[in-house]
Amino acid sequence: MKSNYYEILGISQDATQEEIKIAYRKQAFKYHPDRNIENKVNTDSKMKELNFIYSVLSDPIQRKAYNDTLEYHSDFGSYESHDSYSYINIFCREIQIEDSYNNSSIIDKGQDIYYLVEIDKSIITWKYKSKEYFSLTIKEIFDPEKKDSYSKRIKFDYKKTPLFLVHIGEKDMIIYKEDFENHWLSEKTYKALDKKKGIITAIIVGVLIILGSYYFYQKFKILDESKFFIENAVNEKYNIEPETIDFLKTDYSVSDKELKHIDTDYYLVCEKTFVETKVEIELLTIPDSYGLRLGIVPQSEKVEIMLFCTSRDAYKVKYKTFFGWVSSSNLEKIECENIFETINE
Repeated sequence: MKSNYYEILGISQDATQEEIKIAYRKQAFKYHPDRNIENKVNTDSKMKELNFIYSVLSDPIQRKAYNDTLEYHSDFGSYESHDSYSYINIFCREIQIEDSYNNSSIIDKGQDIYYLVEIDKSIITWKYKSKEYFSLTIKEIFDPEKKDSYSKRIKFDYKKTPLFLVHIGEKDMIIYKEDFENHWLSEKTYKALDKKKGIITAIIVGVLIILGSYYFYQKFKILDESKFFIENAVNEKYNIEPETIDFLKTDYSVSDKELKHIDTDYYLVCEKTFVETKVEIELLTIPDSYGLRLGIVPQSEKVEIMLFCTSRDAYKVKYKTFFGWVSSSNLEKIECENIFETINE
């Protein structure tokens, strides 16, 4: 039966720090949840136990304190073997004690106590430390009023005060009062910290959601002028003479949406003229970067000017048999002479 931390890691008590690290990594590799997917619950528990043991043995001060207790509770499983004193009850149901956060609370038998463990982790090449809590369940609580009777029932480190009896690995062990006050948390403190962590996490997530929403709102928000056209898109009535509508659809190949934009002066109807392209260009369905590509016009080709969108500084042009929108910066210098009012009279 593995009765102490060294035996659980498979090393001797006089192992060097490097040997402890190697043994821990070997055990961690063996029990890592990613290698034991079918038995993930048990391996998670085992990993926390290994991380707890390593955090104690890798700290010289905590390791010395632990070594001092080994000879006293190495055979602790036989603590009721003293028949002549077996009637002495040295345990109680609850105790009031301060933990490592200086929080005083009443701890009952069966509650959990918690130990903060730092774990080395990595994501690809990024290495970092993660903090999590290892827990042990209190099997018995030593009654301070029966301290004079402890030695009649158990072996313990007389330089310290036994506080809890817990089970780790395959053996019972003592958590001493001095160690608990320096390194352990009560269930009450742990729950308070966990609640605080949850609130902080919720606040951070909320802030990220707000910032993300604001970012996407700014990136994809509808311009005021576009809102006007969207809100009025359901109105199919135009302040355009029927003859003018027929003319625009026939000679300028305008759509119903373009008619609405012409009616509201968002698009200007240009007097037809030809202009050369400065570079190879893409013709789009609408006068901004969200438009769908309709085709390519080579550099130095002549295109016929049809409409002009002032807010986007883009022209609707005709090239051979198809129409599309292009930025004015890709065309030789040209000005749109608006003829809408003339043809609509």
